[in-house]
Amino acid sequence: MADPKLKPTPPDREESVFSLLKDAGFSNAAIAGIMGTIEVETGGKFDSSQKQGSGGPGRGLFQMEPGTGKLDEYKTWLKNTGRPDSADSQIQFFRDTIYDPSGIKNIVGVDVAGFGNAKKLRKVFETDDPVKIAEAVTNLWEKPGIPHMDRRRKAARLQFQKQKEPASVRLPVKATDPKFKPTPPDRKPRIRIPELEGSEDTASLLFGLRDAISSFFSEDAPSGYLDSTNDSRKLTQDDQEQFSNLMNRLTLQGK
Repeated sequence: MADPKLKPTPPDREESVFSLLKDAGFSNAAIAGIMGTIEVETGGKFDSSQKQGSGGPGRGLFQMEPGTGKLDEYKTWLKNTGRPDSADSQIQFFRDTIYDPSGIKNIVGVDVAGFGNAKKLRKVFETDDPVKIAEAVTNLWEKPGIPHMDRRRKAARLQFQKQKEPASVRLPVKATDPKFKPTPPDRKPRIRIPELEGSEDTASLLFGLRDAISSFFSEDAPSGYLDSTNDSRKLTQDDQEQFSNLMNRLTLQGK
């Protein structure tokens, strides 16, 4: 039985937005472009409840505003579909205004994306260029007063680059464990040297050192981990501390 006092770790918002966009059917390039604009709109928080700074009217991932800023249509869509306001709903609304504009119009009464914009966005989403996608989403859908386009382009590029990284390190884990250090993907698990009970003898320490070194030169281990000239193959900080500790213990045995 789960501990009733245990509070579940909140999911990382950035990773959640990535997953929601993926589930909505967007390509990797489109996800990077869209997330680049969301990153700028929310100041990197990816918070669906984000309010515009200085008391402005913008709300949510896309900082929708009343009037011509799509916020009124979004609220009408929520009411008529019975959906709660959430990151999932905001992304689904965004998607439907582009891929099902007539369906959205039947619900809220207007073409939310604007005449011809849905078609233009669908076309650019077919490209593999996250920067062009970010520009199109900004100019054709969000239409901010001050776009800060240079920031959006940079954020889109970085989001696209993150997708090429292994899943374990693709996105930050700041919301789960700020001390987390991902294991390099091509690194085999280290053999930890067990704590020895009672007094330590030199033979036991030497055998432990031998086993630890062997783990880095086994047939299935990538070569070069002890080659300090290759940054990608250096020993990790934990490894260095482990070997340093062993050598100190051996030194004490020799005194």
